[in-house]
Amino acid sequence: MIRHICENDIPACLDLYNWYIDHSLATFETEPVTLSEFSERVHRMTEKYPWLVLEEDGDIKGYAYLGSFHEREAYRYTVDLSIYLKHSERGKGYGSRLMEAIIELAKQDGYHSMVSIITEGNLPSEAIHAKFGFEKMVILPRLGYKFSQWIGVSYWLLKLNNTDETAELQNRKLQ
Repeated sequence: MIRHICENDIPACLDLYNWYIDHSLATFETEPVTLSEFSERVHRMTEKYPWLVLEEDGDIKGYAYLGSFHEREAYRYTVDLSIYLKHSERGKGYGSRLMEAIIELAKQDGYHSMVSIITEGNLPSEAIHAKFGFEKMVILPRLGYKFSQWIGVSYWLLKLNNTDETAELQNRKLQ
C-alpha cells in the first residue's frame, strides 16, 4: 500500500535512509541522521510537498518525496524528487510503484517539471528514471567526496504538465 507518511513511519524511514548514508553513494550525507533531525525534515517537507511510503504487512519498503528544486520563486513549478528503498527490497518493483505514485501527485499538484539528482554509477536509479521518461540533462563530474573517492552526479528531468496547465493548476491549488 502506498500512502502519505505518518508520524509512526518516521523511525523506519530514518533507519532505511541511514543505511544509505553508511553504505552507499546514493546520498552525499556522510554522518547518520538523528531521529529528531529526520523528524524535523519530514515535518518541514510535508508542510508543502508530498511524502509517500510504501508499506506491506506493516513494513516500510521504501519512500518517495518531493521538495523544492530551488528556493527562488521562479522555480516554484519545478520539484526535486527523492526515492529510497529498503536495501534488501530492491529489484522487487517497489521503486516503480513509488515513482508512478509520486509523479501522479506532482502532476495533480500542477508542477511543470521534476528533477532528480543521481550519483554517478547508480545504474538502477538511472534505469528507473529512464523508464519513467526522465532525460539525463547534465553531468557534473567529481562533485562530491565520500568513502575516500570523488563522485559525480547527473541531473535528470521529467516534464510533467504543459506550461498553461501548470499555471492554472497551481493557481487553483493556492486558492
